[in-house]
Amino acid sequence: MILLAIKYRIYMRKNSIILQIVCVVFLLQVNIACRENSKDIHRNTNVTSGRDNSNLPKIPLIITKQSEQMNYLADHYWDGFSFSDTVSAETPTVENHFVEYLNILAQVPPNISKDAISRLMKNCDQNAKVSMRFFSLSEKYLYDPNSSLRNEPLYIEVLKCVLTNKKLPDIYKIRPSHQYKLACRNTPGSKAASFEFRTAAGKKGLLYKIKSPYLLIYFNNPGCGDCKRVCGLLKRSTVINSSINSGKLKILSVFPDEDLTEWKKENSSIPSSWINAFNPDATVKNNNIYDLKAIPSLYLLDQYKNVILKDALFEDVEKFIVTNAESK
Repeated sequence: MILLAIKYRIYMRKNSIILQIVCVVFLLQVNIACRENSKDIHRNTNVTSGRDNSNLPKIPLIITKQSEQMNYLADHYWDGFSFSDTVSAETPTVENHFVEYLNILAQVPPNISKDAISRLMKNCDQNAKVSMRFFSLSEKYLYDPNSSLRNEPLYIEVLKCVLTNKKLPDIYKIRPSHQYKLACRNTPGSKAASFEFRTAAGKKGLLYKIKSPYLLIYFNNPGCGDCKRVCGLLKRSTVINSSINSGKLKILSVFPDEDLTEWKKENSSIPSSWINAFNPDATVKNNNIYDLKAIPSLYLLDQYKNVILKDALFEDVEKFIVTNAESK
């Protein structure tokens, strides 16, 4: 798999206040994920931000604190946009604006970003075509596993608005409804769904029977290129290995598919300090117990099997371990 680097640059108007806070280069690296149907993934390439600076909301002079200025932009970015104009909504310019908008939301507190994107989607309620256009953009950038702007909490807010939009025919809500159910499973703070596994040695086990201060579930497929990359990062990480050796962390490597041929061939690539297993009844995948639209997928759990990190990047897992496990 090839890592694609996407550069998003936000061009703001020549207002001195805005220049203090924006005018930054967003170097966003895509976390390429393997997927059974990789042809279905739309990689976010060749998208740059090209909004006309004169269309940006003017920040009141009284707002001088940088964080408050960003909050204002998040709240007022779409001021003046006609949500009944179906022609304008379909233009590439609107997509560029949406990318720029998501970059702004990434810089404000979660409660503000959630409120802002909910307000945007509710503004779309007046026109079904415009609503579906913004849903499509949200799906592409907030939900696609290959998007560097992927943000499931924000996408959940989008889905809520789509599903409660009375002007949208029910047929348009089938996919959003399915996605919403998946997105709401195993969210941070909730109890992780339990499942049965069997190790390479033939020993049966249950997720909740594993005792450890922290447990990292590593869903993977040995034939997946990015799985090999992430596996290598985990194996080489001094922080991860130190936590395993000290008893603070266990890794459960899970093969979620039915055909074990490839998995058996690659058993030797999994460290003996990990729990190397497969899901014998394939319920994890077939019943969507975990949202495995892309693999590898990392879930970090605490000792009570509460989800700490969902479908996380390796870097986020390592950072958490450094801050929480290694410091104790």
